[in-house]
Amino acid sequence: MLEININVPSAKVPRSISTFQEEIVSLKNKNFIFARNGAGKSTFSEIIKQQCCSEYDVQIFSGFEQLLGENDHLNAFALEVNASSNQKLIAEKEDYKDSQKKLLDVIQREIGSKEDDDSSTLRGKLFLANDSVSELEDKIRGILSNAASIIKNTSNPQISGTSYNITNLKKEKNKAKSIPGSEISKLEKTINSQKKSVDPIIWNPVKFELYLKSVNEIITSKVKQKKTIPRLKNSDKAIRFAQKGMEIHKHIDGTICSFCGNPISEQTFNELETFFSSDEISELQNRINRGITDIEFLLQKVESLNISSEEFYPQYVDEVQNLEKDFTKQKENILFFLKNLLNQLHDKNMNLFSEQQKINLAVPTDFNLELYNTIVSKNIDYGNRLAKEKEKAKDLLRFDKIKQLLDDAEYHKFHAQLESAQKLKKEAQSDFKQKDHERLELEKKISNIEKEIELLKPKAEEQAVLNINKKLRNFVPWSIAYLDDESSGYYQIKQCDERGITTYRGVKELSTGEKNIIAFLYFMQKLLVPSPDNKQRIIIFDDPMTSNDATMQYLIITELQNLYGAQSEYRHVIRSSRDYIVILTHNVFFYLNVSPHGAYKDKNGLTKYDKCNFYSIESGKFRLVKSEKEDLRTSYDSLWIELSELKKNNLTNSMLNSMRRIIETYLEFTSIDRNKFYRGKELYSKLFNVNSHSVIQDISTQSTTYSAEELIDVFKQLFIENNAEDHFNKHWHEV
Repeated sequence: MLEININVPSAKVPRSISTFQEEIVSLKNKNFIFARNGAGKSTFSEIIKQQCCSEYDVQIFSGFEQLLGENDHLNAFALEVNASSNQKLIAEKEDYKDSQKKLLDVIQREIGSKEDDDSSTLRGKLFLANDSVSELEDKIRGILSNAASIIKNTSNPQISGTSYNITNLKKEKNKAKSIPGSEISKLEKTINSQKKSVDPIIWNPVKFELYLKSVNEIITSKVKQKKTIPRLKNSDKAIRFAQKGMEIHKHIDGTICSFCGNPISEQTFNELETFFSSDEISELQNRINRGITDIEFLLQKVESLNISSEEFYPQYVDEVQNLEKDFTKQKENILFFLKNLLNQLHDKNMNLFSEQQKINLAVPTDFNLELYNTIVSKNIDYGNRLAKEKEKAKDLLRFDKIKQLLDDAEYHKFHAQLESAQKLKKEAQSDFKQKDHERLELEKKISNIEKEIELLKPKAEEQAVLNINKKLRNFVPWSIAYLDDESSGYYQIKQCDERGITTYRGVKELSTGEKNIIAFLYFMQKLLVPSPDNKQRIIIFDDPMTSNDATMQYLIITELQNLYGAQSEYRHVIRSSRDYIVILTHNVFFYLNVSPHGAYKDKNGLTKYDKCNFYSIESGKFRLVKSEKEDLRTSYDSLWIELSELKKNNLTNSMLNSMRRIIETYLEFTSIDRNKFYRGKELYSKLFNVNSHSVIQDISTQSTTYSAEELIDVFKQLFIENNAEDHFNKHWHEV
């Protein structure tokens, strides 16, 4: 897969520190980075997120602080980002919500309830104003309804649609206007005029010269007889006669010929069948039949074309009539041409065995209907305008009728009274709306606060808790339990004491290591959720080891190796062919064991250093580790660091492995004979080598009976007996 190039200097990190000297740091799908504390691991994680978050789904694990929220009041924890700080926000928002509710009560009393008709409230005042307006509106509605009914039933001519009603009249009453009597007659004639219609002619251009060429190729063709029948030779009539006889007679020996009355022998039938089954005959007849079909189809299309001036408006009739003459003549020429071609093909069908002369016909000019269709378009436009003129005439007659009916019913007097009542209503309505708007805004604000509080509350992570407990089961004597019930988003630690009594520990009783392993496993569970929009992922682990004992270190290492492994539970959501994993640590032991083990090569000769990127950050520089020799695993000083880390965690078997590697490196540097170095101490040589197996196996299986302190004493004694006590003290004291 392609590497991601991180442009380190261009990043704008909030801390604004000049940590790195590299221009570009490349990331493969698996990356293991060793750096001491303060070397810029977290800064580099932020740089990756900053540059890649728009294109990739970037997930960062940087300890329990971001994932495990502590609620001191409940002495519980939540598995959610910023859950603890959210509790403080919830309390603040609850207080603010209470103050807004008190203000809402005051406003609701000013407005009044729906059942209250007290004229002192805003709702009561509005009710009285509405009542006055409603009475006048009923009167006016009656006037308008009666007028609309009259207009709807007016006919000869009809001046409205059949569904015309009071709603339509209300929209048009402001357009009411009287029309002089002379104009009314003209408008009525416009309405009664008839509309004409004609469609454009669609014609695909035809290359008539190709039809002539094709027909000439067919008629000049000649079938060559493969089998010669003397009585049919050079006689198309005789051949056609024989072919017709083959069609009407049964092919049975002794069948009586309908023409001469003589019996027809089986040999004759076989002879003729062989003759007429010739490929050349069949092929030529097929060509003729296809040509006839094509020309007949074209003939039908040409014959169906017609131009007539009858459906055109008068201003276009003369133009169309002139075009009609030319069109008719052109159509006759084309029909003549096509019929001649058709006759030639029919003649050829009767004379398959003779070659005809080419025909010389004048190729007709194809139809050009562009000018005609332009006139059709103008005619259509005119017809559309005629329809508008009719509608315009109807509108004017209808507006005249509305004017007459409203004047007769004294509509304007009642309308003036309504306007006065509506003014009073508007004032009452404005006061009511203003106060009601305040009410709605407060209710909306309170609702939003409640939503914000609900969003801040931690949600139960039932499946995640089940999976985390399952992974912890074999490593710790405790499990995660809900604070109240399975709908709760808060948790405590459940465990049994020595007497088998179930006890609970709150978040205040949890160690840093316990918090870290819970948060780490929760982060891993979240990775099982597919990334949004199926984005590629970049998963970053920024020093995932925090105060964890040996068992938890093993669990974390195993989980991370499963994450980038090909057959793990994460394989459906983390795909090594497209996703990226970046693991940064200051822990030598962790760095040495979390990456793929061994320096073996695959079938293509590639090692883990070819497939993954290994870096160490030193003085702001990213040093790319290209082989095992360059890695911490073969660095002599790092072996001493590793030994110190293993001793801290009491991993005795792994200590033996590190001791063996330190001694082997020391012997190689000093050229001291191995047997000489172990002289008299062969037991220790066997101890170091027999117990040095897989690092991961050593973590979980402590087979040696020596304690960590005893092993260091034995190890030191070997160097003392080889006059290298100063060498031991120097490296051991440094770490």
